[in-house]
This record gives sequence, structure tokens and C-alpha cells, in this order.
Amino acid sequence: MRRPRSLRSRLTASHLLVVAAGALTVLVVAVLVTPRFLRSHLAVMGPLMQGMTATMTSALQDQLEVAFAQILAVAVPVSVAVALSAAYLASRRLLSPIDDVRSVVGRLARGVYSERVDPPVEEELAALAADINHLAEALEDTEHRRMRLLNDVSHELRTPLTTIEGYMEAILDGVIDPTPEIHATVLTESRRLKRLANDVNVLSRAEEGTLQLDRQPVEVGDLVDGILTRLAPQFEDAQVSAVIEPSPPAVVVGDHDRLVQVFTNLIGNAISYTPAGGAVSVSWSSPDDMVHIRVADTGRGIRREDIGRIFDRFIRVAPSSAGGTGVGLTIARSIARLHGGDIAVRSNGIGHGSVFTVTLPATEGQPPRAGSSPNPN
Repeated sequence: MRRPRSLRSRLTASHLLVVAAGALTVLVVAVLVTPRFLRSHLAVMGPLMQGMTATMTSALQDQLEVAFAQILAVAVPVSVAVALSAAYLASRRLLSPIDDVRSVVGRLARGVYSERVDPPVEEELAALAADINHLAEALEDTEHRRMRLLNDVSHELRTPLTTIEGYMEAILDGVIDPTPEIHATVLTESRRLKRLANDVNVLSRAEEGTLQLDRQPVEVGDLVDGILTRLAPQFEDAQVSAVIEPSPPAVVVGDHDRLVQVFTNLIGNAISYTPAGGAVSVSWSSPDDMVHIRVADTGRGIRREDIGRIFDRFIRVAPSSAGGTGVGLTIARSIARLHGGDIAVRSNGIGHGSVFTVTLPATEGQPPRAGSSPNPN
């Protein structure tokens, strides 16, 4: 296995090689050409050198050649030394930003995600520094989301665990008897823990983009009808009416089971926040290449200041009769975005109900809209 060599030493060596090649070329050319040039110039200066014998002229030529050789003997080492210093300084200047990048990457590897690289003036190195900074920002954002999720989950786990622990300790200490009501409470809290674990798993995979989707054409009317049928007992218990408003046929591209999860959450929330005698209605339209599916209720409504954070994890803007884990809307929006769509919410405030609009990509060749005439051809 080759031993890695320093890039600085290789850059310095390459500079020296270039200088040495140049000096050697100068030396060889000087040795070969200088005597001829001297003889030529002495011949031209002949009239000015009257009185000098041939022996004197030859001696003068020899002395000039020796002097020139001595000059070369001094100039070549000096030029090599200057080149060595220049090569070292240039390589140090060039590699200094790389050392900075290496230092920052090392700290990122140790978990210090707030580190950034100062962009150097060189275009290529500045591009490398920008890429490293983008990576650091992504890592920092991922770490913040991970820590926030851990904090949120630990907070949400504390309530049901405290309830279960309190009842179990009281039963063991003989303070209370294990009545059916206590058993039911413990069972409810255990199921809540299970739902929370499942929801956090789905949320984590959805936010990381690793949640697998089985994309197929899904007929919106059949999807909504099936969900309302399944939720019929909840509508009956809450004394809330379920309404499917007249809507044109529409087909979306998506994972049927995940879309059931999205709309079950939205419609279930609407039931929970709608008082007896109210209604939850579902309608849809496809004015463009997206299908807009609206879930509207005549319930409590949402305060203006709460709309911006209603999709945050473990946020409950108002108490609900159904409890819940607090991540249902977050999961629903994440799944919608994985499908290439989104979820928006609108409310005129407390007492005016709310409307959740899910946008999903439509399939090519949508069924003809109601009222449109078929192609005569």
C-alpha cells in the first residue's frame, strides 16, 4: 500500500521541477551558444581592438567565458532557492483554505454542526466551501429535528406512563382496588402509548422521505365514501352529520392506504371538534392538474394565531374529546407532501368552523367534469 504524500510537498516539488528544468535549459544553451556569440562580437569589434594580438584576443574570450560561467554558477542556485521559497509560500497560500475545510469537516464529524467554512477567493475552493456549508446546514437541521422529536416524544410519553405508574403503585400499596374502571383507564393509556409509537415511526419515515408509497390511481369519491362509512359510528356517537357535497369525478395518483390515513385523521378531527347537531362535509374539484379535496366542519374553529402552528408536532390548539397523540396533522401533511401535494387550513376564528384543503396530483386523462359534453368524435 502506497504511503500518502503531502500535497504541499508535491506542489513544492512540481514548482522546483519546473525551475530546475528551466535552469538546466538556460545552462545548456549558455554553454553551447556563449562561445559562438563571443567570437562573433569580438570579430565585429575587431577594428576597435587594433593593437591586440590573437593571443590577447583569445585570452579575453576565455576570461569572458569563465566570468559568464561563474555568473551562471551563482545565478542558478540563487534562482532555485528563490523558486523554493516562492513555491513553499504559494503552496501554503493555496492549501490554507483546504486545511480550513479539513478542520471544519473534522468538527462536523464530531457533531459540531454549527461550524461553517469561510469562502476563499479562489472560485473552485469557494464552491467546495459552499458545498461543505450546505452539508453542515443540512446536518444541523437534521440534528435539531431529531432533538426536538426526542424532546416532544419524551414529553408525550410522560403523561400516560405517569397515569399507569400511579394506578399500579396505588394497587400494589393497597390504596385502591383494581376496579374495571381502573383497568379500562390503564388499557386506554397503553393504547395511547402504542398509537404514539406507531405515529412517531410513520412521522419519522415521512419527514426523512423513506416512507414507501404504492402509487396507484385512486378514485376520490370511492375513497371518501369508504372513510365516511368506516367512521359512521363516530358520527353517530357525536351526533354530527356527514355530508358529501356534489362534486365532479376525480382520480388522484397516490398510495390508497396512506390517503385513507390522511383523510381519516382530518375527518376524525372534524368530528372531535364539532358539537352535536353540527356537520362535516367533504367536497372536491380539479381546476388544474391537482385535485383539491376539502374537509369542512361547523365546529369550534381555529384562532388566527394558531393557524400557523397547527401542523407542528404535538401541538393541540384546543382540547379534543378524542384525545390523540398530537402528531396526526403533522403526519397527514407529511404524507400529502410525499405525494407531491400539500394541506392548507382556513378558519374565520372561534365559532366559525374550519376548512382543510388537501391538494393531490391528478392522473392524466381525468374523467369528464359534470356538465361537460363528450367528444363527438
